[in-house]
Amino acid sequence: MILTGLLLYILAQLIVGAAVSTRVRSNEDYVLAGRSLGYGMGTFTIFATWFGAESCVATAGRAYESGLVAGEVDPFGYALCLVVLGLFFAYRLWTGQYLTMGDIFRRRFGPRMEKLAVLLLVPTSLLWGASQLRAFGQVLYVSANLPISTGILLALIVTLIYTVAGGMWADAITDLIQGIALIFGLGLLFVIVIMQPEFPEWIQSTPAERFQIFPTNEERPWYVVLDTWMIPILNAVVCQELIARTLASRSATIARHNCLLAAAMYLLVGLMPIFLGVLGPQIIPDMAEPEHLLPILAQRYLPGILYVLFAGAIISALLSTIDSCLLVSATLMANNFFPLSPTSADRARLRWSRVWVVLLGLTTYMLALSSESVFELSQSASSLGASGLFVVVAFGLFTRWGGEWTAIGSSSFGLGLYLYGDKVADWNASFLISLLGALCFYLVAGFFESGKSTSGTTSVAEPAC
Repeated sequence: MILTGLLLYILAQLIVGAAVSTRVRSNEDYVLAGRSLGYGMGTFTIFATWFGAESCVATAGRAYESGLVAGEVDPFGYALCLVVLGLFFAYRLWTGQYLTMGDIFRRRFGPRMEKLAVLLLVPTSLLWGASQLRAFGQVLYVSANLPISTGILLALIVTLIYTVAGGMWADAITDLIQGIALIFGLGLLFVIVIMQPEFPEWIQSTPAERFQIFPTNEERPWYVVLDTWMIPILNAVVCQELIARTLASRSATIARHNCLLAAAMYLLVGLMPIFLGVLGPQIIPDMAEPEHLLPILAQRYLPGILYVLFAGAIISALLSTIDSCLLVSATLMANNFFPLSPTSADRARLRWSRVWVVLLGLTTYMLALSSESVFELSQSASSLGASGLFVVVAFGLFTRWGGEWTAIGSSSFGLGLYLYGDKVADWNASFLISLLGALCFYLVAGFFESGKSTSGTTSVAEPAC
C-alpha cells in the first residue's frame, strides 16, 4: 500500500509537469518561466528548492546526535542566507535582466571569468542534486524497503522527465504543490508527536545543553563557529538555483519580497524536524542511523494514508531540489560554457538546454551512488568555490573596482585556499580563511585593474522594502 501510494504521488508530479510543458515556447520560458512568477508561486518555488535533504533527513539526524546546535547551518543559516539575498542582492540582480549567473560574470568581467564561474558553479549544483537523490533513496528504503540504488534511479527518471519537458515552468508549479505537501506533511507529524502522552516526559528528560543554539567556547573556538555560519549565509548569493528563481520573478520588488517571505517560511518549517531531532534520543534511543529518524517517526506515529502523505511530503522536498539543480546546471552549460552562436535560432538553444539536463542528470546519478552520506554531499556543495565567487559577485555588482584578471585571480585563490585548508592542512575554518584570502587578493589586484571592467556597473535605485 505504501509503495503504491508513493508511486501514485510521483505519477501525479509527472502529469503536472507534462501538462505545463505546453507553456514553454522559448529558451527564456524554459530557463526563467518567462520572468512571470508572482508572490505565491515565487515564494514557494524558492522555499521548496532550498528546503531539501539537508532539512528533511540530514539535519534531523545531526540534531539527534548533537542537539539544537546542529541548526546553525539548517534552518538558521540557510534562512539567513535568503534574508541576505533578499535585502542586498535580489533587486539589483533582477534589474540587470540576466538569464544566468554566468551572464553576470561575462558582462562585468569578460568571457574567461564567465567560463571559470561555470566550472565552479556546476559541480556545486551537481553535488547538491546528488545529495537529494541519495536522500530520496534513503526515504524509499525506510518507507517501502526498496534498495537505495533503486530509489536513486527512480528519482532521476522522474525529475528528468518533467524537467526536460517543462523547465522552470514545471519546476515552479510542481514546487508550489510540493511546498504545500511538505508543510502539511511535516506539520502533521510534528503535531502528532508533541501530542503524545509521553511528550512532557521527553522534554523533561532531555539535557538542557541539547537546547543550546551556540556551542560553548570549550567545544569550538569562535572562529570555527563563524566559519560554520558563513558557509550557508553567503552561499545563496552565488547559488544559481536561487538566483534563477529570483530572476524569474515578475518584478524586482517581487523578487526581493519573495526571498524574505521564503526565509520566514523556511525558518518556521525547518524548526520542526530539528526539534524532533533534539528529542530523538528520548523517543527512539540508540539509533544506528540517525538520518533515518524522520521516516521511522512517521512509521511509528502516522497510520496508513497519513504515512503515505508524509512520505510524499519528504519526496516533494527532494524532487523540488533535484529538478532545480539539473535545470540550472544545464542552463549554465548550454548558455555560458558551450553556448550556440548568437545567430542560432531560439528553438535550437532550447533543445541544447534539454540535452544538457539529461547529460548532467546522469552525472548526478553517479555521484549519488558513489557517496555514503547525504550530509557529506550537502556540505561539499555548500562550500566548494563559494568564497571567491561571493567576493567577485559583491564587488562586480556594486562597484567598478577590479577587472577580469582580478576576478579570475580572486576566485582561483579563494578556491585554492579552501581546498588546501580543507583537504591538506585540515584547518578548522577553511571557508572563512579562503573568504578573507579572496577578499585581500581582490582588493590588492584591483589597484591594477580598477575601472577596466568589461562593461561596468549600472547604478540602480533600490526602494525600501
